[in-house]
Amino acid sequence: MLFINVPIAAAVLAGSRMLVPGEREGGRLDIAGAVTATLAIGSLIYALTLGNTNGWTGPGTLAWFAAGAALLAVFFVAERAAPTPLVPGKVVRDRNRAGAYAMMLLLGAGMLSMFYLLTLYMQIVRGYSAIHTGVAYLPFVVGVGIASGGIAPRLLARWPARAVTATGTVTFAGALAWDVVTLSPTSNYFEAMLPALFVAGLGTGCVFVACTATGMRGVSPADSGIAAGLVNTGLQLGASLGVSAMAAIASTVTRSHLPGHAVAVAMTDGYVAGLLAGSIILAAGAVVGLLFINARLSAGEVAGH
Repeated sequence: MLFINVPIAAAVLAGSRMLVPGEREGGRLDIAGAVTATLAIGSLIYALTLGNTNGWTGPGTLAWFAAGAALLAVFFVAERAAPTPLVPGKVVRDRNRAGAYAMMLLLGAGMLSMFYLLTLYMQIVRGYSAIHTGVAYLPFVVGVGIASGGIAPRLLARWPARAVTATGTVTFAGALAWDVVTLSPTSNYFEAMLPALFVAGLGTGCVFVACTATGMRGVSPADSGIAAGLVNTGLQLGASLGVSAMAAIASTVTRSHLPGHAVAVAMTDGYVAGLLAGSIILAAGAVVGLLFINARLSAGEVAGH
């Protein structure tokens, strides 16, 4: 399944020869920024993984957390001094763009945690096959398509961007909360997961459209690639950190519930605890949007992204 990306990448690479050459900008690669950012995030993710197995107050866990924090500090210092920084300050200093990137990070944490934990629930607790599990996620895809293709642009034409982003994240948080309330080892898919996945897709589509347009708003053509990259990086970074953290929560709760409970019950309790944490993270995303995003997007800004 992982190799499905290879032919797609090859087709894109071949098709790129048909593109009209654009303007090129010179400049040195920000090697220091790339290295310190990668090591910092990797250290934090490893600390989250290590804490789940060796304890959160263990010397190794604390050391990796400290290393991640120190490397992040080095990254910020390096970015201020770099002639061509990986993350230019002028792009992230705008409160609307910064808020959009932060919201994408929190969305990634909640969304990928949902995929990870529900997949484990469906395959381990319920015994779904890989294909059955993939089909079970189709309501989410339908919800994203409906929201991003119709609902979100219409809402952005009437509401400020902060209202759309907050509505999307609260909707997604509510969908996860529904799973928290309804999931058990014998839950009916059509009652517990299908409605939650569809509603989660609606919320995700609204956040995608609003945050992408806001994250690209007001940047110069020379910085548009960086702004778009930060939108996607926020989502991927949130996914990595979120899955590590929610998996740790789920594992901790499952281990604590194993004595005196059936394995399926203890595992479901762990997954539910992780989903609850994801719901709280998404609710926090709504607060971030309301506090930082104050732009009202034009029709052109929405249509362009």
